[in-house]
Amino acid sequence: MDFFTRKRILSAMLLLAGPVAVRAQAAQEIPTIEPTYTRIFGSDTLDIGWGPAMSPDGRWIAFSVFEGMDRSNLWIVSSEGGQPIRLTDGDHTDGAVVWFPSSDRIAFRSIDRLAYWAIMSLSIDPQSGHPAGPPRAVTLEGSSAYFDVSPDGRWIAYTPQDQGHRVIRIVPSSGGAARTLTRAEVGFPVWGPEGRNIYYTLYGEDDERIVVRVAVEGGGPDTVFTWPRRILHQPGPNRGHVLLTVSENPPAFELATIEGYSVARVTLPEGMEPAELTANNELLATKSNTFTPLRILPVDGGPARQLTDASAHRSPLGWSTDNRVFFETELNGDEILLLAPADGGAMHQVRLPESRMAEFAPVLSDEAGHLLYAVSQDNPRLSILKVLSLESGRSSILTRAHAHDGLGSLLGRGGTPYRDRADFLYVESKGSVRELWTSTPEGPSRLLWSFAAEQTPTAVTVLGDRIAFVRNEPATTLHLATAGDQRAREVLHVPGALDEVAWSPDGRWLAATHYDTLAAEEAGGNAWIMVVQVSPSGQLVGQPRFVGDKMLAWWNLHWLPNSRAVLATGMDGNVWHLPVDSDADPVCLTRDEPNVSWNYAISPDGNHIAYHVEIPQGSSIWMVGLGDLPEGGATR
Repeated sequence: MDFFTRKRILSAMLLLAGPVAVRAQAAQEIPTIEPTYTRIFGSDTLDIGWGPAMSPDGRWIAFSVFEGMDRSNLWIVSSEGGQPIRLTDGDHTDGAVVWFPSSDRIAFRSIDRLAYWAIMSLSIDPQSGHPAGPPRAVTLEGSSAYFDVSPDGRWIAYTPQDQGHRVIRIVPSSGGAARTLTRAEVGFPVWGPEGRNIYYTLYGEDDERIVVRVAVEGGGPDTVFTWPRRILHQPGPNRGHVLLTVSENPPAFELATIEGYSVARVTLPEGMEPAELTANNELLATKSNTFTPLRILPVDGGPARQLTDASAHRSPLGWSTDNRVFFETELNGDEILLLAPADGGAMHQVRLPESRMAEFAPVLSDEAGHLLYAVSQDNPRLSILKVLSLESGRSSILTRAHAHDGLGSLLGRGGTPYRDRADFLYVESKGSVRELWTSTPEGPSRLLWSFAAEQTPTAVTVLGDRIAFVRNEPATTLHLATAGDQRAREVLHVPGALDEVAWSPDGRWLAATHYDTLAAEEAGGNAWIMVVQVSPSGQLVGQPRFVGDKMLAWWNLHWLPNSRAVLATGMDGNVWHLPVDSDADPVCLTRDEPNVSWNYAISPDGNHIAYHVEIPQGSSIWMVGLGDLPEGGATR
C-alpha cells in the first residue's frame, strides 16, 4: 500500500472518496480544461491530511495534519497564504472539515475525544482565524465517517450504524434529537444546493457507484445516475457538482453536476488530490511528496538492507524464484518496471510492448519468464488481459473480458495477487456471470468456478482445485468449493464481517481479516486475523481462533511456505509475523523503522520480505483554476 492509498484509507474513516457511474455520451463531447495552478501554502514538516476546506466567504482554508498513526489535528491558513494557525491540539484524530455557511464555524469528525467517533463543531473568529471557544459535540452517537452541513447551517446529516448498517440521520447543528431519513448501506450524504434533498452513493454490480437522492421531508429514494469508478462527492459551497474519476494514474476526472451531467474533464499532476470545488469553480487540492526506498529484511530477524535509493516512489510487486525483486519505480517522470537481485547487483528493466492499465499492477511468474498485465478498452468495467513472454518479447491475449472491478479486484488481495503458486488467476465477465479461471503462463486456461451477479463474494482465495470465498450479506459465511463440483459448501457462520482470505500452502488453514461487528469501527480497534483449520475433505477442524493483536484493519495476508505463520500489514503501518501456534507471540518485523511500511512482498522461500518505507518530503495546498465552465452538460 503506497502513501496515497494510506491517506485514502485513513480519509475513508472520516471522509468518503465515493464511487462511480456509466456515461452515455462520447468522451469527445466533453471539453478538456487546461487548468492553472496557484500554490496557497506548503510545508516541509506538516503532513497535510484529508480536507482541506475553504470557508464560503473565501477567506480561510481549514485542513488536518497527520501527527502520527493515531493522531491528527486541525489547522487553518489564509486563502492568500501566510503562516498557518493551529485550531486543535491533543492525542486524538480530527479531520473531515465542513464549514457552516456563516464562515465563522466548522464541523469536523473526531476520534478519541469521546467514547465514540463524534461530530464536533468549533467556532472560528472570521477576522483572525483563531478558535473562538472549545470544540463541542453535536452528535450523541458515532457518525461512521460521513456527514454534511445543510446549506442554511441549521442541520447536519450524518451516517451512524444501526443494527449493522449505515443509515442517514438528521440532527440540529446545535445538537438535539436526531431523526432517521433513510436506511441503506449509504456512502457520503451531501445536501443538495437547495437544501430539499440529500444525495448519497451506493455500491452496485461490479463495484459501480450509484448516486441516490432522497427528499429531506420524506419519501422513497430515487436513483440519479451510476458511474463505474470512484466519485468524489463532497460538501462545500459548490455541492451541486461532483468529480467522477476517469483514471487514477494519471489522476483524471470529469466535473459533473450532482444530477449526472458532465461539463468538463481535467487531468491533475501526479500526486495531486482534489479536495473540493469552491464557489468560484476553482478546485482546492493537496499535493504530498514522499520517497519510498525499498529494503530487504530477514523474516527470522536481523538488520534491514536498502535495495534502492530514496529518490523516488517505489512499490514492490513480487519476487522470482531466483531471488530477484520485481518492483515499479519512476525514471524521468515515467513509470518503469525493474528486476533487482535481492543481494545487490545490476537491475534490469522489464519492458512492455504497449501501454498498460495503471490500475492493474503487473504480475510476475515464479521463474520470471512471463508477465501478466492489463490493457484498457472502451468498456470501463472490463480490460484485456495479456501474458508477455520476457524471453521472446511477444504477448498473447488471455481474455478480452477481464472484470477488473468487483470479483476481479478481489484476486489482488490475499496470498500472491492474481496467482495460485505458478499459475495466473483471473475473472472473466460473461453477462451477469463472473467466471473464475486459472492459467499456466503459456496456457491453457481452466474454469474453476462461476458466480452469479447476486452471489458475488466479498473475498476469494484459490489453492489448486480448492476455492474458498466469503459472503457478508445477508450473514457472514465462509464457503468451500472444488473445481468441477456443482455446489459450494457453507462451512462457517461468524458475527461481523470477513475481509481478505488466504489459503495456507499446505491447504490445512485459511486466514482472514475478521471485523467482530459491522459497527465495531465506532469503538476503535476492531479487526483480528482469524485462522480456521480445514480437513482435506473440506470440513472445519475445531473452532476458529485469532492471532496477533487487535487493530483497526489488517491486510496483505501472506502465508509463510511452512504454513506456520501469516505475514500481514497492520493499521499501525508495520509488517507483522503472526504464528498460528497460539502459544507463540506475534512479532513486528518493521518495528525498528521510524516511518510507516504499508506495502511488502515475501520471497518464495519465505526467508525475506521486500518492503518500502515512506519518507514524507512535505505537502502543500493548491488552488486549481478551471476557467469558465460550460453551462448545462452532456446527458447520461
